[in-house]
Amino acid sequence: SVLWIRDQVAVALVGIDGGVQYHWQHAFQGGERAQDVIDMIVAEIGRILARERDCLLLGIMAQAPGPLDAMGGVILNPSNFNGWQNIPLVNILAERFDLPVFLENNLVGATVAEQHFGYGRDLPDFIYIVVDEGIGAGFVLGGQLYQGKSRQISEVGHISLDIHGEKCSCGN
Repeated sequence: SVLWIRDQVAVALVGIDGGVQYHWQHAFQGGERAQDVIDMIVAEIGRILARERDCLLLGIMAQAPGPLDAMGGVILNPSNFNGWQNIPLVNILAERFDLPVFLENNLVGATVAEQHFGYGRDLPDFIYIVVDEGIGAGFVLGGQLYQGKSRQISEVGHISLDIHGEKCSCGN
């Protein structure tokens, strides 16, 4: 699992039970280029694969702040990441490693973890909200993750409240 948030990137080996078997993280110093961070991620995944040769690995799940094109595997233009636009992360990782690779919004990933391993286990309906440098949410309705047609529903912080108001760094 690769987790990419506003101030750090982490790579973890996670068991089917949700238990973290290995964890590495790098705190951003500011101004990191996307390619440098991707190179760190690739190197760390390579170290895990070399160390866990007897382990059955099902795939790589990458989570990143949005907006992103999860179906196309592309990080589009996350706020506060200057110059990080249209990064085909799934293709980059799939070309390097012989494993299925998936990309999802980090809030969607957190919501699914909450649903299976946290307080949401016994709740058929809940909203998981995170407020930090942005505002995001994940929705579980009737026991199912709800993402909407565009799969951008977790980007609640990118909803325009005043179309004549100040522009966000994302352009809205």
